[in-house]
Amino acid sequence: MELEETDGFISFHELEKYLNGGVPNTIKNPYYVERRTGIKIDWKKKKTEEKYFYTIEFIRLKRNWGFIVWCDDPQNKLMEKGTIKLGGEGRAASYTKINDKKIDFSSIIEKINEEKKFKLYIATPSFFNGWKPNVEKMKSIIGVDDLQLVSALPGKPIYLGGYNIALNKEKPLKRWVNAGAVYYFKFKGKINIPIPLRIEENDINMRCGFIGVW
Repeated sequence: MELEETDGFISFHELEKYLNGGVPNTIKNPYYVERRTGIKIDWKKKKTEEKYFYTIEFIRLKRNWGFIVWCDDPQNKLMEKGTIKLGGEGRAASYTKINDKKIDFSSIIEKINEEKKFKLYIATPSFFNGWKPNVEKMKSIIGVDDLQLVSALPGKPIYLGGYNIALNKEKPLKRWVNAGAVYYFKFKGKINIPIPLRIEENDINMRCGFIGVW
């Protein structure tokens, strides 16, 4: 078993400061990446199979750490406290509904529309079919008259793949932009979109992005 410390991150309150144009303080290592190596077992014969060897990663949060999820609950089905399945293995996780962790996105959008520029902060790994998003596609999604990419800090890419269970074959590795990348835009028009920003198109797969003051 191998434990690997992660890079620096920002907390919820530091994210709020960053989206309002401030400089956030980073937090070191809120979780660990635990790598486990294993072998394949033939359960009928109760023996290991030769030539099968794999490594899998687990995310282990450090003590007293958690994460915040924005979700829609129009029928108010979520209880104040409860347990849900989480992750690929469906492990049990406890949750608590909170009302004080809110960011005033309306004031952020208002200031952005006054200055006609914004930064796009990528909070999760995103696929752009390259290092930058399709500007024309972004323009139509955001709903502005003109959009110009001025600068970018895409950082080091990561390669993600997987396994297609239905077709019983591996998915090809694709080059994704890693979380923490920032893109700086100027525009003409008026932005009025929900935040956090989620886009799932043919050439854009961004699960969580934030628009902030530049």
